[in-house]
Amino acid sequence: MPWVGQYTALRTLPFWLDGFAPRPSDETADWVLENAVARPWARDAVDRRLVEEARTGGGRIIDSEQQVGGYPQHRQAL
Repeated sequence: MPWVGQYTALRTLPFWLDGFAPRPSDETADWVLENAVARPWARDAVDRRLVEEARTGGGRIIDSEQQVGGYPQHRQAL
């Protein structure tokens, strides 16, 4: 047992959804990046930039939205 401290190993899972299949850990990061944001099929420029920065390990702390192109321009809602 590699962990230090006291714990109890469970013989059965305490809760499991029917039909739920866990994702292999080596696929998780790619899956999250493919499915991130509210509407992955309709990502705007900001969404695409953030996902790419997460994928490449880029990104930085900014002091102003102007450092990353400012606020996006959206069409006015009717």
